[in-house]
This record gives sequence, structure tokens and C-alpha cells, in this order.
Amino acid sequence: PGVPQGRPVRRVHRRRLAALFIAEKEFQELESLLQHCTDTDLLDLYAGALSDEFLYTRYKEVLSEYLQEHFGKPAAMYVRQTLGGLLKTGKNTLVRRIIQDLTEQFSDRPSLPEELAELFPGMKKAVL
Repeated sequence: PGVPQGRPVRRVHRRRLAALFIAEKEFQELESLLQHCTDTDLLDLYAGALSDEFLYTRYKEVLSEYLQEHFGKPAAMYVRQTLGGLLKTGKNTLVRRIIQDLTEQFSDRPSLPEELAELFPGMKKAVL
């Protein structure tokens, strides 16, 4: 078993394989399958079975690439919505870590910290 090597796994097959790996408790195989995944909905779905470090790496890479190509409030809103999905899985500390890193990496984006502060109502932007 394991992840097929040498050719990309189609989205529908990725979802089926991920469900199989979860059922079989093959969490390393799941991470191997999802190591290049940009589908954050799929990452959210299996967040409980994936290590925080794995999720951090995937989300940081996906969102950093997105922010390199997209700008302004719409880009910041997309990042907030994407991290909102991860937040719903209970990964609060992880989301805060990603927010801190993204706001440092993209410090020239004033709308980013403003938008991401909405994920944690009542908290000051500087605390995130």
C-alpha cells in the first residue's frame, strides 16, 4: 500500500485514499499523500489526524504562495476565511502561530493583521 509515486494523485482519488488511510490509522501515509495538497478544506477535514507541524507547513506554504500573487483586502479576507476553517477544528494555537508568521512575512500588508484579528474577537492586533 501507500501513496503512488511518480504521478500526481487526482483530487477524487486523494479524497478516497485519505479516507482509507484514516480508517486504517495510517497517519504517516496520510501526511505523505497530502504533502503537496493545496486543498485546505481537505486538510481541515483531517486536521485531527495530522500533526500540527505538518498542518503548519502546509498552511504556511499555501497561504504564502497565495499572498505572493494576491493583494489588498480581498487577499486578506481569503486568508482569514481559510484560517477560519482550521480554527473550527480547534487548532487555535496553530492558527495564532500561522497568523504571527504571515503578518511578519507580509508586514507591508496593512489589511492582513486587521482582517486576521477578526478570527479572535476581543484580542488586539498586536497580540496576535
